[in-house]
Amino acid sequence: MDLSSKGRRALVTGSSSGLGEAKVKMLAQEGAAVIVHGRHSVRVDVIVNAGGRADRTLGDLTTDAGADKVCGSASMAA
Repeated sequence: MDLSSKGRRALVTGSSSGLGEAKVKMLAQEGAAVIVHGRHSVRVDVIVNAGGRADRTLGDLTTDAGADKVCGSASMAA
């Protein structure tokens, strides 16, 4: 599938398991630089270390402070 993702960046929230993890893998396979988000560093690290162009960000999106942290770290990653 060609999603025209090559050279683009994508932040996938809730991507440490399930559908989010599948989206990360698909986007990375398409050539996107993916920012993997989750609340548990071990699960996020497993996905980031699986290959492709991926960075990580941790945070709880249910709080303003957590959302600000995720957005800030995602904008600095590439």
